This record gives sequence, C-alpha cells and structure tokens, in this order.
Amino acid sequence: MSAPALRAPQSTAHAKRLLEEYVRLSAKLAAVEAQRNAAIAAANQTADAHAGPLLDSLGKIEALLEPWWSKAAPELTQGKRKSVQLGGCKIGTKAGRPRLVFAKGDDDAAATLLRKHKWAAPRRPASPTA
Repeated sequence: MSAPALRAPQSTAHAKRLLEEYVRLSAKLAAVEAQRNAAIAAANQTADAHAGPLLDSLGKIEALLEPWWSKAAPELTQGKRKSVQLGGCKIGTKAGRPRLVFAKGDDDAAATLLRKHKWAAPRRPASPTA
C-alpha cells in the first residue's frame, strides 16, 4: 500500500487538509501500536503462566542439589576441578562474575592510553542555532 504523492501546502486550506490527514494517520498508528502492545502483553501472560510452574520445579531441584553437591563435589572432581558433566548437565561451583581487567595498570592508566587515540578526542559543543 503506497501513500499518495504529497505536495507542500500552497494555501491555508491545503495545510488544514494535510494536518487533518496527519491526525487521521496518527490515530491509526496509535491503534496499531495499541494492538501490538496488547498482543505482546497476551503473549507474555501466556508464557509466564507456562514458565511459572517450570521455574518453581527448577528451583526445588536446585535446592535439593546444592547441599548434595557440596558433599559430593570433592569425590566427583577429585579436588582438581570446579565442575563435572553429570546427567547431561554441567554441575559445579558458581563462577565469579566476569569483569574487564586492564592488564597494564589501573583505570587511570587505561584512560591515559585511550585518550591518545584520534577517536577519543573531546568533542566541541555544537553551535547554537537561531
């Protein structure tokens, strides 16, 4: 569906017609967005209804496995590893959160090195427009 060719208004009456069309199209767009949001909300509600019991079951299993793992881990890993493959899953101790570490010093040293690059030059503020 292609939109009709539009021309810049040549009169107040023409501008008024364009504005009326703008309002009409904006209302249609708002209705489309409302339908989209309602469909997304319905899909999320359905997924949440199905996921809730699964998440509960997973949580119960994890609660049972955690104390077992703390006792069984030394034997299963021979004290050399943090995890093992068991029952189609990788089970083990929780790894630390990943983080970015600068190998050549601290954060200030990293910032100093990065400032040397052309793309890191400070930006000048935009000129004000009248």
